[in-house]
Amino acid sequence: EIFSPRLTGRVLPSGSFPTPDAALEYLYGILCDLPGFYPRSYIAVAASLNSLLFDTGNYLASADITLRLNPNRNLTFFTYLAFDKHHRICGYDAQIRNPGITLDYPPETHPATIQSLCQGIQQTCTDNNEQYESFEDYVDFMTNKIPYGSSDQLDQDSVSCRTLHIQLAALAPDVHCPHC
Repeated sequence: EIFSPRLTGRVLPSGSFPTPDAALEYLYGILCDLPGFYPRSYIAVAASLNSLLFDTGNYLASADITLRLNPNRNLTFFTYLAFDKHHRICGYDAQIRNPGITLDYPPETHPATIQSLCQGIQQTCTDNNEQYESFEDYVDFMTNKIPYGSSDQLDQDSVSCRTLHIQLAALAPDVHCPHC
């Protein structure tokens, strides 16, 4: 076992993950291409460990990790890991370096992103998790009622925030669909 059953995590600017399910869901649900999930704009295809520091007396480590994303982008994380007495990861605290510069698409792509996002939400968030009565209502809300936002603000009420939640909604629709 690599992860403690008491795992928690936080990634800035995405959010905090206070339960093991939420902490693992984030790690696997965001950067991995999982069957049945909303398509990812970027998928991790390789990783480089740029530096690693550790303190064996306090069960702590820090790492500077660069993920190579498909298509042709690099995303750097500064991460702190805490380990329990069984040497399993029990907590992580990370900051993504310059996510907006790395991940944001130009404004002319926003309408197509909103259309795709609304389709994905309607397919994923059904029955009790349905958020809007029609596709048109949802497109109107995303286009006219909230800001588009940036990957630098993934914890804000924006279209960008919803692109994060839809990636996780297949794992936990009751948690993520209300944020879509």
